[in-house]
Amino acid sequence: VALRPDLTSLVARTVATRLRERQRPLRLCYTGEVFRADEPRRGRQHEFHQLGIEHVGWASPESDVEVLLVALEALSVLGLDDARVVLGHAGFFGGIVERLDLDADAVTALRTLVDRRQATAVEAFMAPHAPAADCSAFARLIGLAGSRTVLDEARTLVSNPRSVSALEQLEVV
Repeated sequence: VALRPDLTSLVARTVATRLRERQRPLRLCYTGEVFRADEPRRGRQHEFHQLGIEHVGWASPESDVEVLLVALEALSVLGLDDARVVLGHAGFFGGIVERLDLDADAVTALRTLVDRRQATAVEAFMAPHAPAADCSAFARLIGLAGSRTVLDEARTLVSNPRSVSALEQLEVV
């Protein structure tokens, strides 16, 4: 018996093993039940249905846009024309963690706080690892959401090359 927390890692393992000889890029989709043992929150289920698409083997803004267009078309077909798509980039968080030089357990703890958008807890967690101004800036970052102008604001709050590169890639997309 296995309780899958996410299907993405299963897809990645399948690509790395069974599909390793297939010509790239690969365009894959998947669907299934997953389980998360998170803290209970209003309206959040432990078991839910995950649907995903992956574009493997062509890291480019065009491939990101292709995936976004598929998602937007699917939402439109479902009659969800006013749906909001939120973009992020793993490199942004990675650059900040790299700069802080955190161990694996601390990275996991910080990622959990960021995923839950707990700005006050993030600021407190970071206090022993960074100057107060950096802690405050990062706490502000996790609350940013909106249009392209958010990228400009985020750019004023980070300076490490990896995070800046992630912002530039998001801007292109």
